[in-house]
Amino acid sequence: MSAPGFGWSGRIGQVALKVGSCATGFSEPGQALTGAAIRRIPCVPQERLTGVNYPTLTWLVALKGGLHGLFNWARGFSLRVFNKFTMVIATGLGTGYFPISGTVASALAVALYLPVSYLNTRNIILVFYVGILFFLTGVSILTAEIAEKQLGEKDPHKVVIDEITGYFFAMFLLPTAPFYLAASFFIFRLFDIWKPFPIRQSQRLRGGLGITIDDVLAGIYTCLLLHIFHWLFPAV
Repeated sequence: MSAPGFGWSGRIGQVALKVGSCATGFSEPGQALTGAAIRRIPCVPQERLTGVNYPTLTWLVALKGGLHGLFNWARGFSLRVFNKFTMVIATGLGTGYFPISGTVASALAVALYLPVSYLNTRNIILVFYVGILFFLTGVSILTAEIAEKQLGEKDPHKVVIDEITGYFFAMFLLPTAPFYLAASFFIFRLFDIWKPFPIRQSQRLRGGLGITIDDVLAGIYTCLLLHIFHWLFPAV
C-alpha cells in the first residue's frame, strides 16, 4: 500500500518517470514545477495529467534530477581521479617531467627494484618476480596508452613507466651486486638510446604496446649481455 499522495504505481508514477526523462528541457534551474508548467512539457501525454498530485510530482522530479546530477558529478570526479592517478604512474611518479626523463626514471627503477630483488633468484619464489614482470608490462601498456591520448602526442617523453619496466627485465636472474645494478643501468640506457634491431622497428606498433615493447626488448638485450659476461667471469 502506497503512502497518501505518493502514487508510485498510479498515474503520478507514470508521469513522473516521463517528466524526469525530459524535465531538463522545459524549465530553468530552480523554476517551480507547477501544473501549468507540466502541461507545457511536450513529452507528457495530456490525458495522463488529469488528477495528478502536482506537489508530489514536483518532489519526485526534483529527486530524480538531484540523483542524476549527483551521479554525473561522481562519475566526472572518479574519471578525473583515475586520469591523474594514471598520469602519476605513466610519468614514473613525476620523473617524466625531468629534462633527462629516461635516465632519471631508470635510476628510480633501480630504487624500486632493490626491495623486491630477493624474489629474483633461482628457486620457486622466482614465480613472484615473473608475476611482477607481467604486471609491470600490463600497467605500462595501459597507462602509457592513456597518457599518450591525454598528452596528444606519440610516445611522449614524459611517459617513462616503460623505462622502469625495461630495467626489471634487464635484471632478470642477475646477481644483486653493485656492479650488476650499475652495469644494467648504463647498458640498458645505451640500448634504449641506440635501439638496435628490432628495438627501433618495434616502435612502429601503436599505442601503449609500441611505447612499452622497445624498452622491454632493450631490457632483454641488456639481460642477455650481462648473463654472457657473468658466465665468462663468474667471480664478478
